[in-house]
Amino acid sequence: MNKFDKQKASDRWEILRQAILKKTKDGEKHKKTSMIEFVSFNLLTTDQVLDNNGDVWHQYQYSSIPSFRARIKHISKSFNPEELIGFNNTGNVCVWPAEEVLTYWCLENRELFREKKICELGGGMTCLAGLTIGTSCEAEVVTLTDGNEDSVQNVKEILKENDKHLKASQVDASVLRWDKPEEYNNFMEMFDFVISADCLFFDQYREDLVKTINTILKPKGICIIFAPKRHNTCEEFCAIAKRKFEVTIDERYDAVVWDKHIKALENSSEIYDENRHYPLKITLTKT
Repeated sequence: MNKFDKQKASDRWEILRQAILKKTKDGEKHKKTSMIEFVSFNLLTTDQVLDNNGDVWHQYQYSSIPSFRARIKHISKSFNPEELIGFNNTGNVCVWPAEEVLTYWCLENRELFREKKICELGGGMTCLAGLTIGTSCEAEVVTLTDGNEDSVQNVKEILKENDKHLKASQVDASVLRWDKPEEYNNFMEMFDFVISADCLFFDQYREDLVKTINTILKPKGICIIFAPKRHNTCEEFCAIAKRKFEVTIDERYDAVVWDKHIKALENSSEIYDENRHYPLKITLTKT
């Protein structure tokens, strides 16, 4: 194992370690001392609300679009290390910064998705970006997916909670594993857009992810991915993707996000590592 492989393995275990620390039986947060201390660029506002059953929901709003409202809930169960290294429970821990940025980008560019068919891959326990498209514009179809059954069950409950606010003609959720073509072949060349956030650091699934995207995108379809560098994982994914797609990588894709990134770098009191926290925008165009 070379030094890059060792570092990537270390990063993945650090994600899992922090995930375990973040989920405790009484719901209290441990003092955060490592990479996931930076959890948000604060691009959206969130409030906690209780439903009639006393369950806690996180309501996302965006000041530039007063009509927008998306309500999510986190999975309350605590995961042990064996469960977290399954396929894939890191998305059941929190809304990661890349998902937040993807959500914000989808709001800012919501007109792209009007009357289009969109699929979110690896959306975790909330599929927040895909849900946002479903609640912010009149898309034709929005399909929310993850490879973990607990995630998808939670997303289905989220869709019920947001039902009155959905603007898309059809929004649904399903289990979709990139290494099982039988779970996505029925979506063959169905989608105009595929979106995804921070799903590139799994070495064994990069080829499968590229194959999945290529299968479900229409000809000339576009995939938008937001993901941090995580050493050379983005680079490795893009090298594979270039076999099938026209690939562009943008670092300064939005003035607001870039400004928050620079301020985070300058704020020495914050634990912020652009390698792990600042997502690049990767665009794949099916040729």
